[in-house]
Formats: sequence, structure tokens, C-alpha cells
Amino acid sequence: KKGIHRILISFGGEDPNKLTIHTMKCLEKLASCIKILIVIGPFFKHRDQIKDLNSHLGDKFELLENSFDLSNDIFTTDFLITAIGATLFEGISHKKSCIVISNYTSDKADEIKLSKFENVTTIGYYEKIIKDENLLLNVLKKKLSSLPNL
Repeated sequence: KKGIHRILISFGGEDPNKLTIHTMKCLEKLASCIKILIVIGPFFKHRDQIKDLNSHLGDKFELLENSFDLSNDIFTTDFLITAIGATLFEGISHKKSCIVISNYTSDKADEIKLSKFENVTTIGYYEKIIKDENLLLNVLKKKLSSLPNL
């Protein structure tokens, strides 16, 4: 649909550092004309926390559970917010604009390599988006402004 952009948020099967929740809090001020799909992995220990936060935020996010094949979701999205892993590489192969938030400080070497891809923006270690709630939002807004039909 013209004018509607899609964002897919996926932090793997487990999301050990609750990046999904941190990302939701960062993006709660994003325009409602943007469709945001959140994947809840099969081993998330904080799925109820995600659902409660989404309810508190007026069900701003569409939640997807028990999905083991994200190929179509990645293919139909404009942006992918994820960590380093299989979903990221699938997004890169589909030439999707990817924003990477790292789970571990040891991901730095991979971030440097990934930043060489034109369609990848690395945010760095996830604590950065907790300290600066506008960091992720501003990166995303800048990317959105470069797209037509917003």
C-alpha cells in the first residue's frame, strides 16, 4: 500500500536481553501510519511482558508468535530491526534496510564488517538504546524520510 511502511522486529528465538521490549519502548512515538510487526520467538521468557506493554501502548504493534519461517515477512517489509544472526543475513540477501542492535559487546568486530553493507546500519551494544531512547527512533526516522510516499 502506498504511504504505509512496514517494519519487522525480530530478535531470534530467545531474545536473552529483552531487545524486543527495549525496541518497543523506543518506537512507541513512531507515526501510526507505519505498520510494525514483532516476532515473538519460541523461547522468549518475556512474551507476557511484550503483550502487556503492547496492550499498554494501545496495541500499536502487531505480534507474531509460533512462526518458524519469516521469509515472506522479511520479503514484504521495508525495514528489519534485528540482532546479528540468521534473520539479519536473510534481510541482507533480500536487500532490505537493516538496523542491527547487538546483544553482546563482543559483536563489535561483526558490526564493523556489517557496516560495510550499504543496507545495514549498526547501532552497537543494546545498552545504547536504553541510555538514549531517541537513538533508535532517530535512526529509523532518518531512514524513513529517505523513502518515497511517507
